[in-house]
Amino acid sequence: MTGSAKSGNRLALQVAVATLARLTINIGHRMVYPFLPAIARGLNISLQTAGVLMTARAAVGLVAPFFGPASDRWGRRRMMVAGLAIFIGGAAFVVVFPRYPVVAVGFVLLGLSKVIFDPSLHAYLADRVPYRRRGRAIAFTELAWGGAILVGAPAMGWIIAQSGWSAPFAALVGMGLIGLIGLLGALPRDARPPGDLAPAPSFWLAFRLVLGNRAAVAVLAITCLVMVANELLFLIFGTWMESSFGLSITRLGLATAVIGIAELIGEIGVGGLVDRLGKRRSVAIGLGLTAAGYVALAMNSSDLGAALIWLFALFICFEFMIVATIPLVTELVPAARGTMLSLNLASSSLGRAIGALIAPSLWMMGGMLWNGLAAGAITLCALGLLLRYIHEG
Repeated sequence: MTGSAKSGNRLALQVAVATLARLTINIGHRMVYPFLPAIARGLNISLQTAGVLMTARAAVGLVAPFFGPASDRWGRRRMMVAGLAIFIGGAAFVVVFPRYPVVAVGFVLLGLSKVIFDPSLHAYLADRVPYRRRGRAIAFTELAWGGAILVGAPAMGWIIAQSGWSAPFAALVGMGLIGLIGLLGALPRDARPPGDLAPAPSFWLAFRLVLGNRAAVAVLAITCLVMVANELLFLIFGTWMESSFGLSITRLGLATAVIGIAELIGEIGVGGLVDRLGKRRSVAIGLGLTAAGYVALAMNSSDLGAALIWLFALFICFEFMIVATIPLVTELVPAARGTMLSLNLASSSLGRAIGALIAPSLWMMGGMLWNGLAAGAITLCALGLLLRYIHEG
């Protein structure tokens, strides 16, 4: 076996282990949405108060920029290990102290873990995979996102039905420990990638490199907008399914798996198409179709069959767009890649926090119709920014 083949096999193993670790973090992140009413009942709080938990978790992403320069200077592996360790601690808090104030702390730690882990993983890949093939590599790691809801939602729904709302967090502690051992064993100790002799930028220089780049700032705005739009739908998903169609917890988990299947298709589509079509063109197509999907879902939200069909189509388009954005982001400011990815995650978290604040109010005012139409309009604004300010290459 040649040296390049051995190197490729080692990288494939490292990516597989990191993807499985990310699957655990994503299950903890995504399982909350469909079961938010059950969690609210378990804590004896209102849905609006439970929404504050989600807002707090999302708001933690605003500190992501402080970890991006750390990834650039201290290494990707070190930050991934730290992120997963914090996740384990957050899940343990929820299990051991299932009271609202402590659960809020646990949710904050869960949010912080994703803030640290995801940009470090994407930067790790971008350091090692050429841009022309980066879409496929990143799409593989993104299977952990769709898989989290495809596998995690039904499993966690069953666990909640059997053992109560906090039981899934105990399972996540065990999964996290296994992932931590895998990361420590598979990933090499941090070093600058071969051939990369430039020193990592200082904290403030990294910020200046990103915020002085007009395309980079436009991408940050686009990311914020698309996450506001998505949260308008996803935060009230469980409430919508329960109130409109009377789904039980177990059936709600199975219905949520439809989203996971759609996202996996979108992620596979990125792996096969984005490097050929071009990242910018792929993102533009995804934004346009996603906006149309929100409007179609809003107009067909009272029939379960039609709603599931449109939900399926919507999340194929949304996931295709999101995953296609990541390789585009990795190459906007290569000298401060970790910082750029962390700022992008901060914009995502800001968008989710804003969406979490206004989604329940829109729902109370007009149901899924208002949430869906607002999401479509916001996504079209993001498309306009892309076409105006982003030029690939």
